[in-house]
Amino acid sequence: SHIYFLVTKYLSISEFSDANQVSSWARDSVKTIQEYGLIQGIGANKFDPQSTANRASVATIFMNLIQKTLY
Repeated sequence: SHIYFLVTKYLSISEFSDANQVSSWARDSVKTIQEYGLIQGIGANKFDPQSTANRASVATIFMNLIQKTLY
């Protein structure tokens, strides 16, 4: 048996104001997970890509993923 996940892609995409600080190797992935609504940044339309993610940030990403795939 197979398990399939449906992730609805957001139609409107906002760029983070500090998007230019995202490493080139991560840029496509950051854009994709933002488009799918898994990340919203740290507020004020910032992502703060050079900081270290804490447990709360990672937990939020996983919770968003679960909500998008199960509901």
